[in-house]
Amino acid sequence: TVATVSTADAEVFAALSSKYPAATCLQDLNFQDFKAKIIEARAKKNLAAEKANPAQPGKIEPIFKTLTDEIKSLQLSQSTYDQYIKAVTSCYQRIILDVTSELKSSERNQAQRLSLLENAIRDLQSEKRHTSSLEGLDWPQRQLQRAGLLPQRESQSMSTAPYMPG
Repeated sequence: TVATVSTADAEVFAALSSKYPAATCLQDLNFQDFKAKIIEARAKKNLAAEKANPAQPGKIEPIFKTLTDEIKSLQLSQSTYDQYIKAVTSCYQRIILDVTSELKSSERNQAQRLSLLENAIRDLQSEKRHTSSLEGLDWPQRQLQRAGLLPQRESQSMSTAPYMPG
């Protein structure tokens, strides 16, 4: 199941990364890896500082040295968590901005498409009204009468009959 979860996570990550470029920061959000990088960077920095200023032995008593070391360790740990939280927050902010931008773009596209459809419907209705006014409302009935499928109305047959004085 662990392999399935990691494969699924990799697929989701790949999909997110291709759609939202800012999502590549998700790769760096493993706390253990983040912590290892921070500790390694601090160790290099401390090693360089110790070489520049060697410690003077015998100045601090053992209990105070232990307490000082514990306090420094807690401060470093808290600092590591703070940096990680800042990195996570920044990553998710960039992703949310990308998603928001895409959503706004989709809304604009949808509004444009809706406007085009509304204009097309209005044009069709206008064309239908224009066509109906030209041909009259009984156009289908007249067409059927002309084709001989419906009997002629008397009023029409009288109006088309030649005048005969009587």
